[in-house]
Amino acid sequence: MTKIRAFIALPLPRDLIGELAGVQDALKDEPGKKESGFVKPENIHLTLRFLGDINEELVQDIIDELEESAEGFGPITIRLDRPAIMGGRMLILPVQENEELTALKGGVDQRLKKFGFESEKRRFKPHLTLLRIRKKERLKGIARRIKEIDRHKGSPFTANKIILYKSELRPTGAVYTALGEFSLDRT
Repeated sequence: MTKIRAFIALPLPRDLIGELAGVQDALKDEPGKKESGFVKPENIHLTLRFLGDINEELVQDIIDELEESAEGFGPITIRLDRPAIMGGRMLILPVQENEELTALKGGVDQRLKKFGFESEKRRFKPHLTLLRIRKKERLKGIARRIKEIDRHKGSPFTANKIILYKSELRPTGAVYTALGEFSLDRT
């Protein structure tokens, strides 16, 4: 059986990806940038569920369930919160509390149970990861610069689809391939 690494996420609009690339650029002149792994702007997404390594034969069944999960949901307006350090190693833009997003996540989790994916024990904390910090000493410089990138607080964007992604880890960074895409259009 062939295994693939997969996750379910909401992609970002192109204009927001451009803005986030600018935020990353503002941090790249900080000393110690080599100790930080910037997420490629085109790879920034809002994860609904990380699946890990799954049997490739499950992909179509998961796609069918995600299509049904998307039904009844229209586009979701998502607002970003102020930048934060998560887990001591990641610079993120958290998402402000959003009932529709939480309901969508709950519906996806419920449908995945039939494949052996139990609901996650930790609370859903949606966010966008901008960079992973390899050395904790780098945190001080990042913390100083967070105020400079705080302008994104409250910035809304519209999520209008769910994507099942295949993730391939390569020396040059992760490569994501969409395996299935589902509109949030209330049809």
